[in-house]
Amino acid sequence: MSKSRDLDFRSINLGTVDFFRCTTKKKAKEFAKGWLVKDVSTAANRFCVFWIVCQCVGADILRVLNQDGSVSDIPHPGYF
Repeated sequence: MSKSRDLDFRSINLGTVDFFRCTTKKKAKEFAKGWLVKDVSTAANRFCVFWIVCQCVGADILRVLNQDGSVSDIPHPGYF
């Protein structure tokens, strides 16, 4: 059985954050102009799996692309 490598957003209230997320990898790649293809990652909370554009900065910071094109640093949520 393969191990899932989704970012674990179960502890983050997605209604309070403004980072870009969508349902398909294709849409995420289109939105991520100027970012690398490997920066498009899957993430999940308790209810769904979605795609985000992010980069790991060190071991404890995740740099995410927001809806308006700006960038935010959040604590790395880990994987599950």
